[in-house]
Amino acid sequence: YVLPALGKMRLVDVDTNTIDRWIHGMKKMGYSAQTRKKARQNAFSIFKYGIKQRIILINPVAGSVVPNKDEDLKTQVKKPLNKVEWMDYLEAFRKTDLDTFVHVGALLGLRRSEIIGLNWSDVDFDEKYLHVRRSAREVTVRRPDGSSSTSLVLNDPKTMHSRRKLVMNQVLIDALKRQLIRQKEAKLAAGSAWTDTGAVFTTSIGTRLYPSNVFKRYKKLTESLGLRYVRIHDLRHTVAVLLLDDEIPLESVSRLLGHSSLSITMDIYARNVQSVADRGAKGMADLYEKN
Repeated sequence: YVLPALGKMRLVDVDTNTIDRWIHGMKKMGYSAQTRKKARQNAFSIFKYGIKQRIILINPVAGSVVPNKDEDLKTQVKKPLNKVEWMDYLEAFRKTDLDTFVHVGALLGLRRSEIIGLNWSDVDFDEKYLHVRRSAREVTVRRPDGSSSTSLVLNDPKTMHSRRKLVMNQVLIDALKRQLIRQKEAKLAAGSAWTDTGAVFTTSIGTRLYPSNVFKRYKKLTESLGLRYVRIHDLRHTVAVLLLDDEIPLESVSRLLGHSSLSITMDIYARNVQSVADRGAKGMADLYEKN
């Protein structure tokens, strides 16, 4: 959130008004107060380091407005899929070019950037494991003449816990094998135009997919397939909610999603965590009544 808005500016050119406009812009885009507050905190740390290095004298974030909870804010977050909708998504997308992409998101809860960052070397068909080792993001460089260029950058996972080894069930293995066949067919069709990147998800000439293009294609497909639209990231939420509702331990869900701590999982899925706690309390009451 910080880099796209402020990354190309000199620290000395950023003032409090710049920070306020940036945070307000995030609000207009539908980002929650919690997300805006965390982005502001990260920016604060960056400028604090700038002061420590004697690059700037004042932290412009310090005087900016702290985001408060917006009751009337139209959020981008969609209600997670229920079990029937989740099954419908997997079946409907199986007939499309985003078949395996959606299967990875809806079965393992990977972030979009993590799915795009997957290489075939991360897929172990023999041991039935998938390794999350990197994430991909688009970086736009703006030139002095007003033009810009966008490239795809591969980074290490978001946190230490985001680097993880996940077991694959047969449904996911079959989906990945279908993707492998599609890619081999695309390679034959492309001929000499094919670029061998080793990526799992590629364009018709072998280059790695861009997140923005995946989003456009995904949204168009949900509409044409007659599915209730949820964001790709909401597939991740769906995984967590369905697992918690099925009484899978909170720690297991947190590890699957690659959260850095249990508290993050609890904060995001408070309602479902409460239902788990309620079942635990009821279980203890039933245990007492049996004696």
